[in-house]
Amino acid sequence: MKRSRLDYSIMNSGISTLIYVLRLVIQFVARSFFIRYLGEVYLGLNGLFTNILSLLSVAELGIGTSIIFALYKPLAVQDHEQVKSLMRLYKRAYEAIGLAIAAVGLAIMPFLKLIVNK
Repeated sequence: MKRSRLDYSIMNSGISTLIYVLRLVIQFVARSFFIRYLGEVYLGLNGLFTNILSLLSVAELGIGTSIIFALYKPLAVQDHEQVKSLMRLYKRAYEAIGLAIAAVGLAIMPFLKLIVNK
């Protein structure tokens, strides 16, 4: 039996909700582990680096969402050449974004001593 778009949407929503809940549980367990075994200092450092990486990931600027949107029609009509073309474009875009994030990350490394107090 072929599934409808509604069935796929419901399945997608359920899986997304499950993943969200799992992420929350994992974050809670990780924080508890850091506090219990490594101490508050390492928890703070973990938080600092998590925030820095989150800030750097803003450089993605919604490209992932635009990829999904742009691929809907070519995938629906099975235009494989258009899909290949779009995927090459996105590969180059993500390579450029990755290099930019790496460059900014390396550029701020010398200033971490100013941010982190002992």
